[in-house]
Amino acid sequence: SHPNTWYPYIICYNNKLEILKVYKREEITKSLKLALPDGTKYIKLNDIFTPENLKHGIEIKIEGIE
Repeated sequence: SHPNTWYPYIICYNNKLEILKVYKREEITKSLKLALPDGTKYIKLNDIFTPENLKHGIEIKIEGIE
């Protein structure tokens, strides 16, 4: 795999840990911008193929939070 890239697999949960939305991309990704569903309290980030792609970390920027 390429450094600083991944194949996003993101799950958004509400406060009862019910799944609100699953984002999945089978293309190599360096940058991703998402609008999270209303009621999102928890987010699980993973890689579709291997968590090794995330071992050096990722940068997350949250915008629009009041």
